[in-house]
Amino acid sequence: MATPQTRNFGLPFMNLIRLKGIPILQQLHLEEQLLRTSSDNWCIMNDGTNDPTIVMGISGKPAELLEIDLVLRDQIPVIRRFTGGGTVTVDHNTVFVTFICNADAVAGLQPYPRPIMSWSSLLYSRVFEGRGDFQLRENDYVFGNRKFGGNAQSITKTRWIHHTSFLWDYEVRNMAYLRLPKRIPEYRLARDHLEFICCLKDYIPRSVFLDKTVDALRTQFSVRSEQLDAFEATSNTKFVPSTRLLTRQELEEAAFGSHAETTLSQSLSLMGRVKLKIKKLESSGNRQVTFSKRRNGILKKAKELSILCDVDIVLLMFSPTGRPTLLQGERSTVEEIISKFAQLTPQERAKRKLESLEALKKTFKKLDHDVNVQEFMSSRYVIVFIRFVISF
Repeated sequence: MATPQTRNFGLPFMNLIRLKGIPILQQLHLEEQLLRTSSDNWCIMNDGTNDPTIVMGISGKPAELLEIDLVLRDQIPVIRRFTGGGTVTVDHNTVFVTFICNADAVAGLQPYPRPIMSWSSLLYSRVFEGRGDFQLRENDYVFGNRKFGGNAQSITKTRWIHHTSFLWDYEVRNMAYLRLPKRIPEYRLARDHLEFICCLKDYIPRSVFLDKTVDALRTQFSVRSEQLDAFEATSNTKFVPSTRLLTRQELEEAAFGSHAETTLSQSLSLMGRVKLKIKKLESSGNRQVTFSKRRNGILKKAKELSILCDVDIVLLMFSPTGRPTLLQGERSTVEEIISKFAQLTPQERAKRKLESLEALKKTFKKLDHDVNVQEFMSSRYVIVFIRFVISF
């Protein structure tokens, strides 16, 4: 069954199966079977899959993650795999590498998601040494801040699997099948798919990547090659995988539910749209709850603005109970920013105030809010802050 190999004594065995163009569903079935029924360590490499296919994590919801109408129109297969992880469109431009190991295969490695992820990134650091700013960012492999590898894992009591889809290249039309997920990595910074990803082909030749990955494996395992047909011929275990294709009916039902929810939401929005009067909330409890909810959104937007536009920013808020919240950008300290503002001439300050008033008017008008901007700008808290800045 096995091709004779020279063993590195003291290292655990790792069986290597190298595939080319195997359908991703067949590959995922193989991986699940090896995880559940084998007691050996395995590495599966698949150099591309022939037909464009969408692969979702075990808990993925098509209505939230897919443009189902386009998927149905173009008859793109959708797979729900047995592991976690995000949603990805794979094709001949995708390179897959999967490690399936016993819990004690790597000395000192705790069989938990983060340690396994960190171990894999150290392994790939050898592969990409001298070939760009390779990093593990949250759960993704990136060059700089652009993703080229997505990971999925499953961990049992005695074994674990770590599956990576590497983006060798991509076709723009395939990105149209995916929606922007609700939960996104913090480093993504609201970038769309094309701004967020990069291609592995720009950093390393395809064959070199696969060979160097095997070389990196040999530093920790005694690697021996296996043939897929030989494994299938000797496998007597009857196994029913949980990884499966979603049916057209399932996708149509998800699309119908999504359309119905959108229609209902729009109807309720039209029925309930009234002019909102901006004024002080009478209930102290309501004021605190409203402040807490809106504060987080403002802080997030301010942070994104600071990073995306590389600008100086400081945001100071006091809750209804007097508790302060302070956010400053990456470029300058609070003192430096306030000092910069204090150096403006009276004419420049008046111009900035007028611009702020006009911006507020346009914003409130767009939101259909009834508010007296002049009265708002004359409020006690605004005046105190302006006087503080001017007198600084």
